[in-house]
Amino acid sequence: MLYFLALCRNKTQEVSTRPVQTQHCGLRVPAVSSIPSSEHAPAEGVVELDRRAARSLQALTIPRIIHQVFLDGLGALEREEEREERESSQLRRFDRRWRDACSQWHPGWQHRFWDNAAAEALLEERYAWFLPTFHAYPRVVHKGDALRPFLLHAFGGLYLDVDVECFEAVDDSLDGFDVVLQLEDGGNKSLNNAVMAGVPGHALWAKMQVLMHERAPFLLEKHNTTRSPEEMARAVLFATGPWLLRDAFRAVTLEAGRLAGGYAGAHTVAGTRYMIYELGQWFTPCEWTDLACHALVDIAAASRTSLPGIL
Repeated sequence: MLYFLALCRNKTQEVSTRPVQTQHCGLRVPAVSSIPSSEHAPAEGVVELDRRAARSLQALTIPRIIHQVFLDGLGALEREEEREERESSQLRRFDRRWRDACSQWHPGWQHRFWDNAAAEALLEERYAWFLPTFHAYPRVVHKGDALRPFLLHAFGGLYLDVDVECFEAVDDSLDGFDVVLQLEDGGNKSLNNAVMAGVPGHALWAKMQVLMHERAPFLLEKHNTTRSPEEMARAVLFATGPWLLRDAFRAVTLEAGRLAGGYAGAHTVAGTRYMIYELGQWFTPCEWTDLACHALVDIAAASRTSLPGIL
């Protein structure tokens, strides 16, 4: 069992992360089908596959594009990285070395950083129906969360938060799948929206868009009325974060009662090949509070080795 297939480490587990990007990532792709209604769901039928069988079906179809978002702009991100470097913070939110590592491990990939101007240009050109919702979000972190499924729907590829450090190339972990996701914790029922990969135009990304549009009034109401940080955190999880990704995944896979044993593993549903990696198998090697695990990860990263059984 390979537990340190941890390609990257999510450094800061926040309710949502702040966004990034610097220029309009202008690859123009053909117009995709319109957003389905919230009632849309694929035909029934779930076939369990092991990973080897799934990978044998087709070569890599997920575009080799890494998307990262920091809506305040690349310059603002670099200033934050420099500030934390000067302060030698033990628990950093940003570190230039993390982004550099992901670039170094993926030399043949396109790397796209999205700032607010680039985000608005994409939405105006391709998803104008969502612009009023995007503008209504009260915090930049909500906008950063909301942008992610639009990037993947328009271009496909791999979305990474800016606090992710890469330890290996990601290509093999995507090979043969149409959508690749990560469990957020050991509970096998929560999906992490800090790392997501897939083909463009997929129904999962469209469903996330629809749910964000539908749940935005709830988020705004909570922002304007609640005084509880915990309640506000739950509202963000529900309206733009991991809970929304989970609910969208359930909707497009008709999940209820069908994925026996939880989400983890390879599944083919209505022609889509999904891979859901467990904690410790992809971008998140450790529970956030497991300090011993994080120490082992640091050792492995420094020595560029893999440590089995670190969880």
